[in-house]
Amino acid sequence: MGDTPQAIAYEVALRRLDSQLARIEAIENKAAMVLGLASTLIAIFAGASALAADDLTSVAVASPFGLAILALYLCIMRIGLTSILTHDWDERPNWDALLESARELDLESLQVWVAEGCVLSLHANEPKIQQKAQDVNRAIQLTVRYSVLIAVGLFAVFLVGAAT
Repeated sequence: MGDTPQAIAYEVALRRLDSQLARIEAIENKAAMVLGLASTLIAIFAGASALAADDLTSVAVASPFGLAILALYLCIMRIGLTSILTHDWDERPNWDALLESARELDLESLQVWVAEGCVLSLHANEPKIQQKAQDVNRAIQLTVRYSVLIAVGLFAVFLVGAAT
């Protein structure tokens, strides 16, 4: 590609679109890690509570923590799964229009046309990406609270179990 304004606009638009797609993938990877962590932690809590809660007092202490942990887990799952769900991403120019334009336009005009399509896609996708990122950030914040609640719950169960 030459250093024409059209070629530069084309290259920048393609790079930005690639960058946007990489951001989507990074956000979804974070969401998957949060979901995996939350699922692992609830299993640890359930297993450790079952081992430690050997009397009625321990079970009475573990139950409210278990309900709160389950409620937070379900919130994290809902938010995390929503953020991972595939959206209808705007991908312009579409294949048929690209082939048609490639037949009709010269190189510089085609580069401008593709760059314009990429910019329209960037603008259309950005609000969805922002929402996806906000959802993952909320899931991360809830997972921090969730982790603390699990630690406190296990500590309380083991403390009560040791006292009896």
